Amino acid sequence: MPGVEIHAQLLETILSDAYLLRPSYAITVELVVLIAMSVLMTVMISRVGAAWSLFAGSALVGTLLAGSWYLYVEHGVLLGVAYIAVGSFILYSVLTYLNYVREQSERRQVRAAFSQYMSPALVDRLAEHPEDLMLGGEMREMTMLFCDIRGFTEFPSSTNPTRRA
Repeated sequence: MPGVEIHAQLLETILSDAYLLRPSYAITVELVVLIAMSVLMTVMISRVGAAWSLFAGSALVGTLLAGSWYLYVEHGVLLGVAYIAVGSFILYSVLTYLNYVREQSERRQVRAAFSQYMSPALVDRLAEHPEDLMLGGEMREMTMLFCDIRGFTEFPSSTNPTRRA
């Protein structure tokens, strides 16, 4: 904007007595809202998951933007919510990434612990659903079938006269 235009805007603001007001409590309000958003995002991501937290956080930031716009247009009060929006997004990204890393670590731990003792399909199922894992195992009624292929398990022995060494 050219310098003369800046002077004209300044003169119009003085003559119309329509000053922008940045109240002394604005920084305090912004910090309190940022802290509240951080606590809310932390609790929501751990309880309801990343998708609902993103939706709720976006709705809350949209509400804050609308409220800030209303205060600016109707009352000339300037409250900045850009730092709140950016801070909330950064916190959401970090928490989502940390949850992802924790979940991958749990899956690797389950795979490493049980891959030597169980079938790969069962290990994959346990890695996908670690909450199914419990101490003591489970009781099932099962039927077992033992089938011997003729001569497959026969060992040479001195008591078996038909077997030649």
